[in-house]
Amino acid sequence: EKYHLGGCRYNGMPGQMVLNQNRILQKYAKVPVFIACNPEQGGNGVCPDGTFVANQIKIGATGKKEYAQAMGRISGAQIKATGCNMAFAPVVDITYNWECEETLNRAYGNDAKMVAEMGKAYMDGLHEFDSVYCCAKHFPGHGDTHADSHLALPSLDLDVREIESVHFEPFRAAVNAGVRAVMTAHIRVPAWGEAPATLNPLILGKLRSLGFDGVIVTDALDMGGFLGWYKTKRHSQIE
Repeated sequence: EKYHLGGCRYNGMPGQMVLNQNRILQKYAKVPVFIACNPEQGGNGVCPDGTFVANQIKIGATGKKEYAQAMGRISGAQIKATGCNMAFAPVVDITYNWECEETLNRAYGNDAKMVAEMGKAYMDGLHEFDSVYCCAKHFPGHGDTHADSHLALPSLDLDVREIESVHFEPFRAAVNAGVRAVMTAHIRVPAWGEAPATLNPLILGKLRSLGFDGVIVTDALDMGGFLGWYKTKRHSQIE
């Protein structure tokens, strides 16, 4: 009532407690609140007692889109049951670099077309439930960096043509499939400037140029990739 909350992320509590909390949040909201969860691996990303299915890399290794769709369906059911309404999933980064711990087990694999198809299948399963929406991540693509953005600011040192033709492909597929939200990555792309994607108007414009007109969500703002850049930038401005 005081701060007019527009969005939040669930707390790690049993499903019934998550549901009770979410009912209270929606009860006092003047505008319905986006309440997100992190079901990359199934319902355990909704609440600790939710259903774990598999890491995305394992789903990708099967080559079966129906498994990705089933994981989306299980996630959607448990999101709906707990009163959440936004899934910070699927991960549609392409794992080209095994040193990238950020996405190593979380992405579907290293083939752009397969990742795009798996991501869409997950979305199809989750969107079987009304008023539950996917947020594809992490734009413009985190899978060929050499650092974990939870700890530092990685750099995507690729030619622009490769980024747009390869790493954009799963996001393009998600946009074409009607994804309502996309999460940005705390990574820098030297070809497009020094600021991380989260704060880079040129990179955000690239996302809009794909035809995406939905909600752009940042990755967590307490991550090292964002805080390190922000503190350095702020310190230099003070000096």
